[in-house]
Amino acid sequence: MDLQETLKRYDQLVTTALACSKSYYEDGQSDVDDAGYDQLVDEIRELELLLPENYHNTKSPTVTVGMVLPSDGSLKVEEHPVPMLSLKKARGWTDVEALEKSIVKALGHDPRVQYAIERKHDGVALELIYSKHADGSVRLFKALLRGDGLHGECVTDNALMINSIPKTLDDVELGRHELFVVRGELVVSPYSLDVINNYNLENNPKATQYKTPRHAATATIRQLNKATVHERNPTFIAHELVDAIGVYETHLEAMDFLQEIGFRVGEGTTSAYGFQNAIQAAERLWNLCHDSEGKLKEYDYPVDGIVIKVNSLNIQSHMGATAHHPKWAVAYKYADKCVRTTVTGVHYGMSRLGMLVPVLTFEPVTLNNVVVKQATLSNTASLKWQRYHMGSRIDVRLAGMVIPTVSSVWEFLAPELMKEKPPAFEPPTECPFCSLPTETRGESGYAVCVNTKECSEQIVKRLMYFVGKECMSFAGFGEVMVRNAVEILKITNPNSLLSLTGDGLQSLGLSGRAAFKMTNIIASRTNLVLDNEPWRYLAGLCVPGVSHDVARELISVYSTIAAISLRTADTLAATGIVDAETAAALLEALA
Repeated sequence: MDLQETLKRYDQLVTTALACSKSYYEDGQSDVDDAGYDQLVDEIRELELLLPENYHNTKSPTVTVGMVLPSDGSLKVEEHPVPMLSLKKARGWTDVEALEKSIVKALGHDPRVQYAIERKHDGVALELIYSKHADGSVRLFKALLRGDGLHGECVTDNALMINSIPKTLDDVELGRHELFVVRGELVVSPYSLDVINNYNLENNPKATQYKTPRHAATATIRQLNKATVHERNPTFIAHELVDAIGVYETHLEAMDFLQEIGFRVGEGTTSAYGFQNAIQAAERLWNLCHDSEGKLKEYDYPVDGIVIKVNSLNIQSHMGATAHHPKWAVAYKYADKCVRTTVTGVHYGMSRLGMLVPVLTFEPVTLNNVVVKQATLSNTASLKWQRYHMGSRIDVRLAGMVIPTVSSVWEFLAPELMKEKPPAFEPPTECPFCSLPTETRGESGYAVCVNTKECSEQIVKRLMYFVGKECMSFAGFGEVMVRNAVEILKITNPNSLLSLTGDGLQSLGLSGRAAFKMTNIIASRTNLVLDNEPWRYLAGLCVPGVSHDVARELISVYSTIAAISLRTADTLAATGIVDAETAAALLEALA
């Protein structure tokens, strides 16, 4: 590649990186996955070694921090008290050894370096700034996103809505400019991601379906409606006390103090002397976050790597920083492994609200010692814009080390199909379960089965949701029993499950003793839910528009299920919580 081709390629890659950055920081979405973006930046870095010194683009991701700040004025931009830098990416454990060598070079001798080893949470960076109030208390008065490292978008009103962020602090010493500054990561758990996406789907099908917990966290903190932030309630995990030097000797001492005054810090943080011990500690911490198959432990917050930093604050200060990153820390990211395979077909699953969900099948691949042969797409509209064919070549990965996901779709097909290109998969015009026509809804055009009362698969999905942990939590009442209840006892209404007798349960395949135990579970859980959390029962009826949040609001007004069932649709709609159509459907479900 000659110089002109190099310059052209470089400019193209920087433009692409800027577009990806904008999509991620402003829209809460991502045009490429983490591994793809890292490969993009690596190629930019390699090309910069070949460029004339005066040609480097000042907006290159190798020299900028975060994002180019938006000009739409949606959020106010303010200056960070101290530049908020990124971390240097480690491409391998040799970079940790290089970190230790740079310490020796900076200090002029070989110290016995102690490292702090922490989880690298996959969320959005957030800075909390506290100052002394007129009454003498120390209060949160400003919260900033990273932005370009020097300036960040102000999200104070949203930060005040988040339970895990302390609003006032006791017994703290103010630092530079009489401020107390804490930095960390705002994260959303995979469980919360599902709740957010389900809520969006139930209440506004046009709303964004977030691909990862990080995207949900980014979009949440940039919300213009702070009530939405309060409902989603992401978690703030602190990882730095700014200006801690002079007050504490080490980073870990500062973290202990933050935990004492009410901040949440990363679990499992540890320390080690020397880079070899640090690497071993990092591996142990990574394993602590994941199960034996390498999957992120259920309900934990997403972790995409490990941060290794010098523990001594004096050494940190002596080493300093570049314009992009501190010289005393590296972030080692564990990229999701992608494997290329061939599409063999598509079949469909059903959501509890009737949306048909395509499941792409492909030639089996092994990821993290798990054989994977299918991946669920977001909805049938994905078939249109991705144009999947029989024989399409795709890249598959385990998102968050857990969920089989199609990472990339390639234009070419399997060799034997190249001559006669097969037609692309199309959303079904008939429900594959009840054979009745489907409807196309939403701007994206996803397919829905409208045979709500008679489609057996829809009924099964609703009943499974009702008995599951989100709602009634009938332990042991699994899918086989639900399907038997629909097929054998012809149950279509969740309320019918509450009146099942021992004989009825035995007809579902339970022994006499197990049936007796299940009747007790159903009775005790029903009483517990109706007395303490009746909104769980209400949401479990799977009425479109009655999510968990809507159910909570209705219960806050009427207190009991019985009180709601005595109202008319017009009365319920007058509260402004639900519309008349939803109110009528809810009353019908309660009848």
